[in-house]
Amino acid sequence: MTTLDGHVPNFEPRIAVSCDSFMMAKNFVLDGQGFMIELYPAVVDEFKSGKLVHLLPDLKLRPLDVFAVYPANTPKDSLARIYIDFIMDQKWLLDFGWKRP
Repeated sequence: MTTLDGHVPNFEPRIAVSCDSFMMAKNFVLDGQGFMIELYPAVVDEFKSGKLVHLLPDLKLRPLDVFAVYPANTPKDSLARIYIDFIMDQKWLLDFGWKRP
């Protein structure tokens, strides 16, 4: 984990549970078994209801690059292109300062 200013915290949390499923991780956290780093839109309902809280509000993580890779000759109406356009037009991306290329 690296913060926005490039700082690497000098502590390591004790890992009690590890999983590769967002829903499973969220259920562990909601059950009081730890914490997670997740995009706000994925947990906004839990924040609004008070089930989750922001533990380190002053800690800003550096942005992650996300790439969509598909063949150059992919038709504009392919499912991959439609999905990418859908994701790129989400309002929450704009709220976080993302600009469509």
